[in-house]
Amino acid sequence: MYYGYTYNFKESPSIETVVCRSATPPSITNDPFYNARSKSAITLKVPSFAVVNYKLDTYWYQFGSIVEGDDIDYWKITSELSLTNNRRMNGKPDIDLYYGGKLRVGGNAPMPTADFNYYVSEGNPGCLINDCPDMTAENLSTKFSVSANSWYFLTPVHDVVLNQVTHSANASYVFRYYDGASRGTNGTGSSWKNVEDGGTLKAGQGYIFQCNAAGVITLPAEAAVHEQLFNTEDVTTPLYTYESTAAANKSWNYVGNPFPAYFDVYYMDFTAPITVWTGSTYKAYSIVDDEFVLRPMQSFFVQKPEEVENIVFHKEGRQFSSAIERASYAPARSGQPAGNRLLFNLQIVNSENAADETRVVINEAAKMSYEISSDASKFTSMEKGVPQLFTIDDEGNRYAINERPLNDGNVQMGFYAPESGYYTIQALRADGEVTLYDTALGKSIDITSEAYTFHSEAGNDVSRFVLIFNASLLEPTAIDHASIDEVNVSTLPGQIVVNA
Repeated sequence: MYYGYTYNFKESPSIETVVCRSATPPSITNDPFYNARSKSAITLKVPSFAVVNYKLDTYWYQFGSIVEGDDIDYWKITSELSLTNNRRMNGKPDIDLYYGGKLRVGGNAPMPTADFNYYVSEGNPGCLINDCPDMTAENLSTKFSVSANSWYFLTPVHDVVLNQVTHSANASYVFRYYDGASRGTNGTGSSWKNVEDGGTLKAGQGYIFQCNAAGVITLPAEAAVHEQLFNTEDVTTPLYTYESTAAANKSWNYVGNPFPAYFDVYYMDFTAPITVWTGSTYKAYSIVDDEFVLRPMQSFFVQKPEEVENIVFHKEGRQFSSAIERASYAPARSGQPAGNRLLFNLQIVNSENAADETRVVINEAAKMSYEISSDASKFTSMEKGVPQLFTIDDEGNRYAINERPLNDGNVQMGFYAPESGYYTIQALRADGEVTLYDTALGKSIDITSEAYTFHSEAGNDVSRFVLIFNASLLEPTAIDHASIDEVNVSTLPGQIVVNA
């Protein structure tokens, strides 16, 4: 009997056995056995490889006996399934790792499959964490869900020959790559280039995609690259140098998460900032200051420091969710920037709640000039209705992250207003007091204690606002007097422990 959203088996006292052929325990909204025979008296037959998962499920564990049933040759995985300790599906089944599905494969026993389809959407991707060196497929495809006329920033998890890509609605589409050499030579504005017909979308590299109809794009994998999706090891992505007379335009690379799972950037061997597309604007993250998890197939922009040749993505960073799952006391990363650093995160928002952010980091060990290892150049949103916020140096560089010494304490801040109207600037984080000075009105405000709303005409304004940091930010804190007899200081990974 098909289970819908009604009490299918209500008042059915004669039920002795229930057979469930779902690879993962189905989510139950309304109990189909409500007021029927007690579930503790019913035998539940499920796929042999999934017995443990059913026994651990908060609904299905209620059945008195959960035993192995007959397997089938097709499985649709919609929730979490672990095939560890060499537990395997029988034969060579077809598998759809569907939207929201989570599959973990461990052990060294072969895990052969026939057709393996990996389904991804930005909001509900499938996830695979594979530690089985002998997982294979006869045919393999990634299926990515898209809307019409929207740009998607994505990274394939396996190589794809462009003329083999199909769209479920036969829509017209385009893939573009980011030309770092062009940016180095010409600056911003002409860096996106179309991937030519017959070209290959490379695993681990970033692309943007748009089509004129909603649907699913199918990205097939040729047999030689199946191992890219089923990879069990760390992934090394090379970075390239592109010369430029301006440091802010030098050596831009567009890469991405190489794993078919969420990935915590803490586990990258890389410490320079990264820039991601949020769906409405670009946001820069500092690997050493921010906690951030890449979703499956998410791409990002990064500048290559002189001494860095690649990014190593350690397999320990793979996970099934976008939450930070590592312990809060995880050891500090190597390559931490020198100096005491004070962070100030500022946001601009309009009346439609469209928002953008910028950051200033006060660090006496930093330079006033643009540094690839710690600064992030401002990327302007492609969405015309989103305001933009950035800081500016004396050479005209626009920053999303501006790490610098205090110097005279003044930092020029610019903004873009998409239309005439009211805008609000507020501090999301402030490691000390900072004053926002409005040169147009001659008005000063402690932006760390209250937001500032102002009116602006449409357009760019790079001279109206100045952030004024007080020299007291650099004064060390102190204890004037302590009435204790003994203080013991010790260390743990990532911690300083003081006992008194």
